[in-house]
Amino acid sequence: MLGSAIGTQLLIMSNSELFKLLLAFIILIYLFVNKVDMSISIFKTYPKSSFVVYSLFTGVVGGLTNVMGPLLMIYGIELKYSKAELIQAMNISFLFGKIIQIVVFLINGSFTSEHLSFSFMAIFIISFSLYLGIKLKKRMDTKVYLKVIRAVLFIISLILIAQVII
Repeated sequence: MLGSAIGTQLLIMSNSELFKLLLAFIILIYLFVNKVDMSISIFKTYPKSSFVVYSLFTGVVGGLTNVMGPLLMIYGIELKYSKAELIQAMNISFLFGKIIQIVVFLINGSFTSEHLSFSFMAIFIISFSLYLGIKLKKRMDTKVYLKVIRAVLFIISLILIAQVII
């Protein structure tokens, strides 16, 4: 939540296009490293400190780009989280990240009533998605789930690159 607040404040003060491109390249590098069967060992070597630092980094990137899911997926995959743990962590992080973003935007006077209405609708949809994700988690094989996540990460990185270029 702290990282999301910092990232949102940075977003208000700067242009997020560069950060979207950086996120896209981080995802692509991770997918390449994963494809050649390497791992990010710092997560396992220093679990507590890497959790704090990576969580803060993920929050900042999420606040800047509105995209924190791929970084959470990377962390969860590296630490071999179950699909249930990964889905719940992503949904809860996204929900609280959005709430913090709304608060920071409100404090800075960066929201119109239209933005605020849209944001509260998004929180409702996220909450419903969390409920739905918990219900669906038991129906998908873990190996298939991880393949789907990697494919989604690749698609997200391409979309981020396209958003910056177009």
